[in-house]
Amino acid sequence: DMRDRSSLALFSLYIGRGFPWGRKLSVRENRRKARGGRSARGWYFGAALLVIGLGGVLHTGWPRLSRYAIRHPYFSVQDIVVDSDGRFSPEEVRTWSGLALGMSLWEIEPAAVEARLCAQPWIHSAQVRREFPQQVHVTVTARRPVAIVLQPSLLYLDDTGASFAGHTHSEEK
Repeated sequence: DMRDRSSLALFSLYIGRGFPWGRKLSVRENRRKARGGRSARGWYFGAALLVIGLGGVLHTGWPRLSRYAIRHPYFSVQDIVVDSDGRFSPEEVRTWSGLALGMSLWEIEPAAVEARLCAQPWIHSAQVRREFPQQVHVTVTARRPVAIVLQPSLLYLDDTGASFAGHTHSEEK
């Protein structure tokens, strides 16, 4: 054992293993050296700190980031496309929907706009889609009256048997 070692290695053994190349490394030390001196525990600790740090940054920064995105002019409505079967003008549909140019696309709730449109007596169905980054697409289907019931006011029946009353602005013209 002593004959295999150089004199420098023997000297390092004598002064308390001061030179690392003079002694044999254990299996654990060899693994650490192969990884660049880092232990697995240290890697997990560093990864955990990184995740916690990112979580903290997102937790504090997310409200500001979301407010910035909601109010950013890139997401303001520049075009409202209205598809109708001809009974309603695009201006009437825009008025009933509550949509306006310049609104934030993020603040538009398609289900709420559809409900406002379907509250109109002559509208059978409505579909609202936000098309990012700056467009809203509204599709409206009108009721088709198949019968008129004479009462103190006119009452219409459509092909499904649903009754509705009222006139559209385009009928008054």
